[in-house]
Order: sequence, then structure tokens, then C-alpha cells
Amino acid sequence: MSLRGRYIIDRLHKALGHRFRLPCPPYQDPFYWNEGVYKSLGPNDVYEWGDVHYDDLETHSYRLFNDSRFDNDGNNDEINTTFRETLNLHSCKTTEKHVEKLSDKKERIMLLGCGNSKLGEDMATSKQFRYSELVQVDVSRNVITSMEERCFSHISSGVMQFVEDDATSLSAFGDKCIDAVVDKGLVDAIYCTRIGQTQISQILSSVNRVLIPGGIFVFFSFSRPECFEQLLDIKSQRTSNRQRSKKEW
Repeated sequence: MSLRGRYIIDRLHKALGHRFRLPCPPYQDPFYWNEGVYKSLGPNDVYEWGDVHYDDLETHSYRLFNDSRFDNDGNNDEINTTFRETLNLHSCKTTEKHVEKLSDKKERIMLLGCGNSKLGEDMATSKQFRYSELVQVDVSRNVITSMEERCFSHISSGVMQFVEDDATSLSAFGDKCIDAVVDKGLVDAIYCTRIGQTQISQILSSVNRVLIPGGIFVFFSFSRPECFEQLLDIKSQRTSNRQRSKKEW
């Protein structure tokens, strides 16, 4: 998949989606992941949705979504930031040489639909997330088992845990217990399916429930920001979507 390819698909879906469904794997079905994609894969297998790696995120640039309803003062300049700042985490301050801890609170970051990505492992070894607990969640028991084997050292040191759960409910989690949620492909995959809007609405509701007040939900998509306007029910004049400016993802 590429940005240009998804743009063409999104245009076709918008124009013809009410007449017929475009072909798409059953991403919305847990059986597809557990008994299909991950059934024969083991601890050493890795797949990065969109070919996005932590090195791309540790420091990055973005532009505000250019829309008259958003109060961005017409500024379309690149903004440089870190992944930690994007997640709006404040328990410690990172500089080029060291990490200064500002709070005894151990922030919890959920990686939703983690699959067998190495994003969580790379975050666990980054100084930006030295005092974070990474909670990796996936609906597939097979991938959870493989990841627990691969990440045993992180689990043993108390910086990571794995939970088998459905993103549409997150029934294993209580309310307001997560500081930030990161999704590197789940919403983007489900968006392509015939019941995508329904399931994404359920995911957003679950994420909103488990996030602390002011918590941030970051997800990655090949689609342009305007494709998600109605789905995300964007109303606030202060809300902004971030669009990667230097590398396609």
C-alpha cells in the first residue's frame, strides 16, 4: 500500500461505495488474524504496518491539517517534535543527554493491535520512555504467545505486559487507567472493511473509556486526514490532525 494507492481507493469508495463493496480481506474478523495471519508465525517474525519504525517517530515533523474550521492561524510550517511530546506525557523530561524524572507516577502506554511489530520493544529501550509501562494488546492469542516469548526480558523487568483483548471492548481494562494509546495499523485496516465505521466507533468508545482525562490517542493511516473527519466527529476549533511531512506513512 502507498499513499497514492490509498488515495485512489478512498476516492473510489466515496464515489461508488454505496453501489458495491471494494474487495478487502476480512480485517474486522478476529478469526482472520488468529487462525490466518498469525497461525504459522513465530517469535522471530516481524511485520511493520506502513513500514513505520520507531526511528521514524522518535523525532519527527508534521504540519497541521489545513482546514478553515481549525484554529491554526493559517500556519502550515513544519513543526518539529518528539514521539513523547506527541503523546502528551509529562512524568519526565528528556534532553539530548539525559532523562529527568518529574513524577513518581509510572505512565502506562497502550499499543493497540500490536501484532508482531517491534515498536513496543524499541520504545522500551528508548530514553524517552524509560519510566513508562508498555501494555501491548492484540485480539490474537497466537501473536500474544509469540510476543511474550520474544519480549520475555522486558516482561521480567516490569516495563512491558501483553494482554489478549478485543479493541472494540477492551474488557480487560478499567476506566481511566491508560495515559496514552498508540495504534499503528488496526484502525487503518478496519477502515477498509465493510463494517469499518461501526467497529471504529466501538474502538474509539473503548479507547476513550480507558484513557485518563486529557489522554492522547495516536493512530497511523495511509488515508488523508479529511477521510476521518465524519468518522471521528471532529467539531472542536482547537482540534488538529497531524500529517507526516517527510516520509510516507
